[in-house]
Amino acid sequence: MNDSLKLYVTSHQDGRLLGTRDAEKDVKNPERFVIPPYQTPTRVPNDTIEENEYWAYLNDGGEPVRDHNYGSWFKKEKQVKVTVYHKQTQQTKKFDDNSLITDEYTLKKPPTPYHDFVDNDWVANNEKATNAKRTEINNWRTTLEGEETQTVIAIGGEWDAGPSARLRIDSTLLTAHMAPYWTDANNVDHEGMTLEELKQVKIAISELGFAIHHRQRTMKKEVEALTDFDEILNYPVGWPQS
Repeated sequence: MNDSLKLYVTSHQDGRLLGTRDAEKDVKNPERFVIPPYQTPTRVPNDTIEENEYWAYLNDGGEPVRDHNYGSWFKKEKQVKVTVYHKQTQQTKKFDDNSLITDEYTLKKPPTPYHDFVDNDWVANNEKATNAKRTEINNWRTTLEGEETQTVIAIGGEWDAGPSARLRIDSTLLTAHMAPYWTDANNVDHEGMTLEELKQVKIAISELGFAIHHRQRTMKKEVEALTDFDEILNYPVGWPQS
């Protein structure tokens, strides 16, 4: 009897070859070797395999075998995990192999969220891009109007024009009772400021609000006039660049 025996270790999940090890002798019967489940002394065939292939020890039904006497080596193709994209929602999903991809998914990655899957390819949708740009413009206005740090220039100074400042000014004008002093955006107190002067600050804030509104409407009209998908997508939202 040979003094050593090489065993080929296989996966209990798919039978693939995991490695080799030397068999241990049976302590009760030193004339034989112990062959554990999912291990086999049967040599791997000398055939060459491709990069996408592997050897697996399986039964005739293609299942891994615990007892090596009921299996043999088969050449199998490796499964490669892939990320796919839903043709309608563009949501991603992972499949264990290309062969498992269902019809509602594609391997092709959508260039933008504003593409539709048509005739086996992603096609730009101008309407979706335009709607998205409209939303971006609306959000620009909402964000700008809600900024506490915005200021205006009036009566020779810089004044807070955010939501809190607007509320204080409106309350003061409504009561027609001016405080002893009014603090500007640079934290400088202006004593003896009149209601008429405060109205001038209010007018400047109103002009800023209209400018924001007017810019919003202008941007929407400009976007809606565009016909090129990339121009729509890359339209810069904000104040005009000088």
